[in-house]
Amino acid sequence: MRLADFPGIASILTRLDARNVSRAQKLLDMIKSSLVNHEHLHSVATTTPTSSIGGVNSSNQDNVWIMSALFAILCSNELEKERDPSSDVQTPTPVTLQELMEGCQVHLSPFLSSFTGLFNMLILDLSPDLLHRANVLKERLTVAAILHSKYDQLWHRYADAKPATDGRRQHLYEAGWLVFVIVRSRLQMQHAGLEELYYLLLAVLNLVLSHLPNPKSVEAEVAAALSSLSSNATPSPSQLLEQLCAKPAVHRADVERAIAALSVELHALDDEAVLTSNATVKNANYFDPAVLPDNVHNLATHYRETYMVHLYDL
Repeated sequence: MRLADFPGIASILTRLDARNVSRAQKLLDMIKSSLVNHEHLHSVATTTPTSSIGGVNSSNQDNVWIMSALFAILCSNELEKERDPSSDVQTPTPVTLQELMEGCQVHLSPFLSSFTGLFNMLILDLSPDLLHRANVLKERLTVAAILHSKYDQLWHRYADAKPATDGRRQHLYEAGWLVFVIVRSRLQMQHAGLEELYYLLLAVLNLVLSHLPNPKSVEAEVAAALSSLSSNATPSPSQLLEQLCAKPAVHRADVERAIAALSVELHALDDEAVLTSNATVKNANYFDPAVLPDNVHNLATHYRETYMVHLYDL
């Protein structure tokens, strides 16, 4: 099985030097050979069919092993450079984790299960630090998945009641998540507990949801007035924060502290020219339709260039 035979990673291979491509190919060969031996020994010892490592469908296993080989070699380079800054290994890593997943057509969770499974089977024995990085990535993925699921759930609970106009809702959704992950990093909360991160998540949601467009027509206003008689009324800003803090119940004061910290970081991003506010609007409004698309682009670029330093960064 040759790396060059997989068209999905062609653009990735062109960015790697010949040494890294050769090392990745040798590691891939070793993985495949070791797996064959492992399956043979397993079949001799038991009549139970060997299951795929990490529960990955067998048709996708080759893609997983390709990603495992590339991930291992590139992470090893980063570790070597950290230990010896004078090393001539190829750095910074010219490939992102997202590009690896897209090129290999593999989702992160099954990849990590399979990758750590190689260590458990003693197929990979490159470095304890490499296994540690994979486990750190697992932990980060778990936390990020929980928080993004909650972000998505709360967003749709409140945003679906508002009118969608010219893609602004999607821009606000993207801006909110980017602001969250950037401010999380700026406040050095990567290793914070879920509770603290949830306060920040609610602060961001309170901000972006308050910028969703409101109905403008007379008919819409009448409908809104009638709906206010029911339990499905669109909440005011104060009510929105109260409702966000209700389920699960959290102390409003904790979220308000997160809101204050968020405000400071947004102004700092403005000073650094990452965010642009609409000068015609009183108080800095980074989510005004006139500047929102550019701000989403700038936030995404800033996050990618500033915080995705290592291959294991999410």
